[in-house]
Amino acid sequence: TATARNPLFALAGNPLLDFRTYLFRETSQYGIGRLPQIAVELGKAYGDTFAGLLGGEIKGAGFQRFLAGGGGQFGYFGGSQADVARLAARVERRALGRVIGSQADLAGVLRDAGSFGWVEKVGFRTENAPRVAAMRLAERFGADEEAAIMAGRTVTQDFTQGGLFTKALNQFIPFFNITAQTPYWLAQTIKDNPKGAIAAISAIAVGPAVTAEAWNRADPERARAYDDVPDYVKDRGVVAILPDPWLPPDKDGRTRPNYVLIPMRNLAPFTLMARGAAGRVMGDASPQTWQETLL
Repeated sequence: TATARNPLFALAGNPLLDFRTYLFRETSQYGIGRLPQIAVELGKAYGDTFAGLLGGEIKGAGFQRFLAGGGGQFGYFGGSQADVARLAARVERRALGRVIGSQADLAGVLRDAGSFGWVEKVGFRTENAPRVAAMRLAERFGADEEAAIMAGRTVTQDFTQGGLFTKALNQFIPFFNITAQTPYWLAQTIKDNPKGAIAAISAIAVGPAVTAEAWNRADPERARAYDDVPDYVKDRGVVAILPDPWLPPDKDGRTRPNYVLIPMRNLAPFTLMARGAAGRVMGDASPQTWQETLL
């Protein structure tokens, strides 16, 4: 309900977050100078993953190779005949369509439509577009098939990855496993390509944060509106106050700041630190202490 079948998340929010994560990972690996090529490859991958959508088919050659090579976010533990049957049914439901051969099948299709099952099918393709693009880039730069598939699986988070402890807790704490992966994913990316990662962080996270901070504080009214944005919102990414700094008053006469938030997900720690440093230089009225920022 919160993710896979939520149209706002699956069709808008998550693709934008994955777009930034993909750009960071790939520019870290191949260089910030290849950013146009990396972005173009993602556009091609979207065309590939959406081919055959209306007919309930996977038609894109790259998407077919990625799934056939083990790139899809599927998995099973037992390996029994029943496990394999359940996995096959899950693949069919998420990636393709539903075969209607009985009243029960029809009822299942209607239930699926009423519970936004179509969103999950479209979201499955948007989720895999950056992965197909990463696979193709890896192939272009000399990776073999297995390494290219793994590059696709790990370009954002691999949802089937995780240890026994995190997967057990994930049954009680929603998204615990994927959250636990993030620091490791970030550290591994920096470790693999330190120079490229620093350049990517500067261009994708630090630069926009400093630019937004300068814009927000360049005008006294914008600065006042910016100070009114809650810290828990600012800490999610980059906040930019719009030219008209205030929204119209609500029914109780209260005004709220008019801003756009660009969530940075994995890179939010860097935008947070850049915002804190820039705010001190540019006259933040009540800057966080370094201890608060690190916490």
